Amino acid sequence: MDKNQEIWLHVNSIKYKKKDTIPMNPKTMELAIKLWNKEIVPEDLPPIKVQCDEFGTHWINNGRHRYLAIRLCGFTHIKSKVSKSIKK
Repeated sequence: MDKNQEIWLHVNSIKYKKKDTIPMNPKTMELAIKLWNKEIVPEDLPPIKVQCDEFGTHWINNGRHRYLAIRLCGFTHIKSKVSKSIKK
C-alpha cells in the first residue's frame, strides 16, 4: 500500500488510541445529525488519518469526530488515509 493512500476502511478495523477516550462533544452530534438527515453523505467528508500496525489494526490519528458520527449513523465504511505501519 502506498504511503497516505486514500481508501475506504470498515469501521470495525479502526481503533482509538487510549488518549482518544474523550466523550463525544456537540461537534460530533452536529455532524451525525447532518449525516442522518442526509444533508451530507460520507463521501463529502474529508478522509480520517490512520496508521496501520503490524496486525492490520488501524489507529486513528485525526478524525475521531467523523469516525464516531459515521458509526452513530450506522455506516460501515469511512474514507481514510493510511500512513506507514507502526509497531505496537
